Amino acid sequence: MKRNLFFLLAFVLGFVVVACQSQGSLLVHSQADIINMDSASTELWRYSELFKDVRLIPLETKDVLLSSISKMVPVNDTLYLMDRRTEGVYAFKKDGSFIRKFGNNGPAPGEYAGCRDFTVDEEKKKLYLYDSSRNKILRYDLLTGTFEDEISLDAPPFYADIAYQSDFLYAYQSSHWPAQGDTPYYLLHQIDLLQAGKMTASLLDYDSYNQGWQNEFLNFGTPFTRVGDELWFCTALMDTVMAIREGEVYPVLAIHGEKVIKRDDLLKDSNLHSSGDPVALSKKMMQQYMHLTQKKVYWGFCNFYVHQGYLWFNCYGGSLLKVRHHLKSGQTSIFQTQKDDIFFAGNKQNGVMLPGYLCADADGVFYFYNTEQLAELKRLFESGQLSDKVVNKELIRSLESDSNPVLLYYEFKD
Repeated sequence: MKRNLFFLLAFVLGFVVVACQSQGSLLVHSQADIINMDSASTELWRYSELFKDVRLIPLETKDVLLSSISKMVPVNDTLYLMDRRTEGVYAFKKDGSFIRKFGNNGPAPGEYAGCRDFTVDEEKKKLYLYDSSRNKILRYDLLTGTFEDEISLDAPPFYADIAYQSDFLYAYQSSHWPAQGDTPYYLLHQIDLLQAGKMTASLLDYDSYNQGWQNEFLNFGTPFTRVGDELWFCTALMDTVMAIREGEVYPVLAIHGEKVIKRDDLLKDSNLHSSGDPVALSKKMMQQYMHLTQKKVYWGFCNFYVHQGYLWFNCYGGSLLKVRHHLKSGQTSIFQTQKDDIFFAGNKQNGVMLPGYLCADADGVFYFYNTEQLAELKRLFESGQLSDKVVNKELIRSLESDSNPVLLYYEFKD
């Protein structure tokens, strides 16, 4: 009998499933809530089953020009977002008004050489920016943007993503580079902010948790997701979602099924972590992606959020799928066909470019159109293809070719 997820978390926290250690540990699936993908029903999912309307949020262009949005963290009525193309982290009000930029490119204090990622400490009002070129963390005041200090990281030299939780940064090492030689490869590293950036734990070895894959893969969502007071971690080839809370890491979801990705599903000669040839590596990664697409195995579990007792997330299984899991009953549905009848009118969404997923908060889910997609958005509006549930669609008239990306906020039903 499946247990309620939140009851399970309280139960697990009563025991030390795994403390952060200097070595990775094999975590058992029996401690996690199990999602059985084999027993899942497959059906059409309409957005109107979850959302009541959608609101456009054009981002102000008065003092800043963006091209895309790589990540966003909503905190109350402020939206903190990053554009990797312009290499910056910015704050906007929830109505799209620009507030500030955090730091700039350059050699001076508070400036950075390469803005790879950022994360937020809501309680202490801090923003941490990861300068991947210098392997440093820059700390800013979240509310004023004032630079406070920088923290040098000891190892490894590059992380793909970072996230804050309880005085620690958790960093995702997406691949094992040839220069690292025989150094053990772990997916997740714990960095103690109270000890000047010292790496205090390496967790989740690639052989046990990443199907033995050592290369960076084609991820379609951030590996970190905040769910309640926990930080969840899952990468493209993992079949277990890990939860992080108060310095402890433990399995929270185990995704089972005959079609869930397994080591044998990977091409045997595609793990070129030691070749050092970027062209060959890129080619093999694309071959791997096409191979998994043709096999229609489930992988790439990401974009988790919880609403009214249901866990929602995306994965791939030949195409992008939507999954709904009831936390109490354990009933799972896989939606191979999705119809956005909130944004689009009638059956007019076929063949159009859909907005990209960003994140969710307590009241809804954020998507976006980047600058290259704005002409398509205007065409959809002018041809009458947008629904009346787009509450402020007239704002599309004012969009120009040099406008900033546009957010779409889908609000949950009560």
